[in-house]
Amino acid sequence: SNNSDGGSSSPGEKALGVSNLLTSVYTAGDMYLKPDVELHSQTIAAVRNTLLDWQSRRRFGRHDNNDGDHDSSSSSLEMDLAGALLGTLEQMESSLEEVRSAKEGEGIRLPLSHWHCAIRAYADALATVASIPIAEDETVAEELLAKMEQLISTNSDNIILSVNNAGVDDADTRNLLSEIQRNVEEAYTSAISARLIMSKEKGSFDGFVTALDNAVSSEEMFQGMRRRSQESLPDLNFIFPVPTPGNYRALIECWCECVRKCYSTPEANAAMANLKELPHLKAGSLLKQLEIQQAAQPIDGSNYVNVIWAWGQVLNWPSIYRQNQYYFAANAVDELLEQTMYRYANGSVYFTWNGTVTKMYNFILRLNSKILRGGEKTMKRSLKLLDQMEYWRKRSEGAIAQPDAFTFGLILKTISNSGVHSSAAYAEDILKRMVESGVKPRERHYLGVMRAYSRVGQKDVEDPEKVEAILQRVKEIYKANKSVKPTAAIYTACISAYGGSRRYNSVPKVMELFEEIKKLYEETGEKDFRPDGMLYGAVLGAISKAKSKDDSSLRQALQLLDTMETSHDEGEIESGPNRYAYTNLLHAISQSRIAGGTLLAEGLVQRMDNRSRQMNDESIRPDTHAYTTLIQIFSGSGQPDAVQRAQKWFRQMENQYEEGDSLSKPNKVTYTALINCWRRSDREDAGEEADKILTMMESKAKDGDLDLRPDAFVYASVIDTWARSNSREKAVRAWNIYQRMKQQYSNGNMESRPNNVIITSTIKACGYTRGGREDKHKALKVLLECMAELKTKKYITPTPLTYRALLNAAQALVIDDSKRRPISATIFETCCRKGQLDNTVLESLQKVQPELYVKLPESIPSKWKQNVVEERPRY
Repeated sequence: SNNSDGGSSSPGEKALGVSNLLTSVYTAGDMYLKPDVELHSQTIAAVRNTLLDWQSRRRFGRHDNNDGDHDSSSSSLEMDLAGALLGTLEQMESSLEEVRSAKEGEGIRLPLSHWHCAIRAYADALATVASIPIAEDETVAEELLAKMEQLISTNSDNIILSVNNAGVDDADTRNLLSEIQRNVEEAYTSAISARLIMSKEKGSFDGFVTALDNAVSSEEMFQGMRRRSQESLPDLNFIFPVPTPGNYRALIECWCECVRKCYSTPEANAAMANLKELPHLKAGSLLKQLEIQQAAQPIDGSNYVNVIWAWGQVLNWPSIYRQNQYYFAANAVDELLEQTMYRYANGSVYFTWNGTVTKMYNFILRLNSKILRGGEKTMKRSLKLLDQMEYWRKRSEGAIAQPDAFTFGLILKTISNSGVHSSAAYAEDILKRMVESGVKPRERHYLGVMRAYSRVGQKDVEDPEKVEAILQRVKEIYKANKSVKPTAAIYTACISAYGGSRRYNSVPKVMELFEEIKKLYEETGEKDFRPDGMLYGAVLGAISKAKSKDDSSLRQALQLLDTMETSHDEGEIESGPNRYAYTNLLHAISQSRIAGGTLLAEGLVQRMDNRSRQMNDESIRPDTHAYTTLIQIFSGSGQPDAVQRAQKWFRQMENQYEEGDSLSKPNKVTYTALINCWRRSDREDAGEEADKILTMMESKAKDGDLDLRPDAFVYASVIDTWARSNSREKAVRAWNIYQRMKQQYSNGNMESRPNNVIITSTIKACGYTRGGREDKHKALKVLLECMAELKTKKYITPTPLTYRALLNAAQALVIDDSKRRPISATIFETCCRKGQLDNTVLESLQKVQPELYVKLPESIPSKWKQNVVEERPRY
């Protein structure tokens, strides 16, 4: 019976009652009723079983009592009973020592059953403390394991003598030895996983350090078990067993836990970067050890699922992925998946639950869904995974790899993220395959198809009418059987599609859809139809981007924002604008040429901040995206005070972050926008100030904030700032930035790889150098260094723009025509050899070295221009 809800006494409580009664009678003087080791062990076993039964009932909600205080009261009962179990264990330890001493004094060995009872008691106690929070001290399990190890080590000779006395070949003895070995193995499993299990009761560990400390501690217990086994004699393997697959699984889970997303903070990333072996790699290494140990036996497939899950979590740790977060993780899990299913095919892996393989594939599909710019490659990777699932499902006759609704949802997300023209057709096919697989499409699946249509072309929705056709399809299903609903989210997707189309966007169409969902909510009152902040934000964004001869669309969007705020303040809570609505308008301002755009944008951000404070609503407080968009507006404004105003808002952003608002942390795009403000400022100190910002980013990245590692965009902006400046040292300073960029790249920052844009900006800095002879001589040295870089660095592919800049820089720096001619000739010959000759290079040659130009053949050989492609600015 279950007494966790106040009912009749449970078996565990009854067993404790009997044990306590006998102890009291014995203490009173009745020597015939002395509790022995077996009684204590049986009592502990009864308590353990009762507690685990209570806990499973509580977890699965099987209570007879619906009182709101039930969970806390039952937890208290569990803790009290677990505490009583530990008290019984202490009584057993005293009883065992007393009996052992008395028997040895008489020259008699304890029977094997006594040692079995003692070891079983420790295993039961460890299983209990691994599930019930007995005390704040998290080392209880480790202490119990140490006591059991001490008991076994101290009495190993006595135990083996007891075995010999009982008869090694006796069937009962062999069964008892197997039980003892199983108890020892179970004790280690419980001890290794105890703190992890307890952490899951409250969700997770307190942080990365705690999770790592647990993994290290569990590793020490595991290695202690292995060491004791290696150092013992073969006939003692029943009390010194080798680590079992269960022990491996428990430890693998501990190491995998260390990379959980919620632990990833700048401090944790700094600590992670200093580890000799990363947690997910440690888990993978343990899995390989298990494969070797179990070469002749199959392995539980859940081990592979755990390691694949850990690889997926790696994306949240900049210190691990080091700017190459997606594909290196995707490739690793693909390899692990292939290995797992190969081993399954040959019988080396088994799955205890038929959903395990689906879960494993879903982890990998989720990883693919996070590759926002994966393109066709990632989309086809996900489709291939679905084909694999279908193969294994058919091969296993439906036992494993059944795609579920989550599977199809993740695939649709990957397809919609791809942006390729065929994605919509693939998305429609996925809906068809869902139905064929017996999985009913839900609202989120239709949303995935709508987004696939919306993202074809990425920046311009080509045919929003097809998105609306899906909305109509959902409306028809809803009208027929209400199995799916045309929710506010679906209307939001449709409105966003029209808002993202240059050709089809119109205010009347957007308002027609908006009024339609509002009417649906008014008629039904269902929360799924209630217009929310995302819907209002989409309407605002669509209206603000609609075609108009002037800024009337943007003004209309601002009026709607006023209406939304007023309605919210009058009690219509759901109509209040959210952060998305404000930032949509900010983005629209940044794309417009509206007069007074910077003042309008500043007012909007200030409005967000004021309303957030007045309403005590953090959800509309300006965040990183809002502040960054505002700074970008300043950078493109051309106003003389733009940089000062941008810096003011940047400081507010920093202060907000330092006060604890993690959503306002300046990111790499923010810093780049601030650098661009300086780049376009025409200030004499622009180069120095941009350099300071770059140095700050490098310093923060070095201290562990790897999200701020400068990339090629940042370095290009700083170098161009120097090139635009009036500094006489601009060439040298630009070259120094280039060298820092190369150093970052060699240190593993893949996003800082130099390219033709970077080297061309450095060349321009040389050509723009003004000053005396010495200044130009320094710039010429840098120019020659740049030419050497173009010759030796394979990752830089020069374009016609590069050679044009070289010719112009040579003209500016070398006045003597006879000295300049061989330099110009070398530049031009290299350009022709690389197949990068176009009309702009010819024009530069004609201006710089007319005597060389007139010697060119009338018909330019095609191989001189065979590699020319259309120039597209990257920064």
